[in-house]
Amino acid sequence: MIYITDEEIDKFIKDDIPYWDITTELLNIKSSATIAISNRKKECILCGTEEAIRIANKLNLQINFVKPSGNVLKSEETFFEASGDAKDIHKAWRICLNILEYNNCYSYYNIVIFFYIKEYSSNSSLDKSF
Repeated sequence: MIYITDEEIDKFIKDDIPYWDITTELLNIKSSATIAISNRKKECILCGTEEAIRIANKLNLQINFVKPSGNVLKSEETFFEASGDAKDIHKAWRICLNILEYNNCYSYYNIVIFFYIKEYSSNSSLDKSF
């Protein structure tokens, strides 16, 4: 298991928004909003929601709903929802999506490889351990 430190979370935020968020400033967004993230592709293993929660918390968002990492998601199933200031929602949206898409892609391929090895392995100890 990989643990992402608070310093790394802060770096993700700073890398995406080094000084200020020009998009929300130019659009002059001044309202509250809610973000809902769902799985729009095929079934996958959820990974990275704990980091998305930490990012949302650092940006003063309220978590409304979240499914923990390790859950199997069906296509178009919502797994994360947060509310707060629209400027903060916009900041969190890009960072969280990058983390979630990257992690979910790798968790999906890891589980596919695992089941492939389990099915075609002649090593019986592999079957006993799972």
